[in-house]
Amino acid sequence: MFYGATFLPKSLQGGGTFYLCSLRDADGELFRGANTYRLRVPADVPADDFWALVAYDLDSKSYIANDLDRSGLSSFELPSMTVNNDGSVDLYLAATAPTGSESNWIPTAGRDFFLFFRFYSPQQSILDRSWHGLSDVERLD
Repeated sequence: MFYGATFLPKSLQGGGTFYLCSLRDADGELFRGANTYRLRVPADVPADDFWALVAYDLDSKSYIANDLDRSGLSSFELPSMTVNNDGSVDLYLAATAPTGSESNWIPTAGRDFFLFFRFYSPQQSILDRSWHGLSDVERLD
């Protein structure tokens, strides 16, 4: 069991954070480190500062140790990522990088995991639930 907490004021002026947590893929299955997954992040993420996707080891509840020392990716890395024509970006979670998508890859090191998608300085559409742009994580294999 684990606990997470963050503060989201009623007024979003000046920042705040908002987290979405996911333990399961689009088919309702728990994330398995041996599988390959994709999350398509749309171009219009309503975060004034930045967004981030971070994978955590299901057993230890900490970052997943891996050779790249990369536990997540954020909008700060967009200049080095492969971006789709519509401005969206596909993020991959797998034990090994999908060919040609190394810069968009979060290594799972074969560990079962869960995810947090974070909005830093979220816009009003997050608080009033009018933004529905983030899809479920898809298993690819």
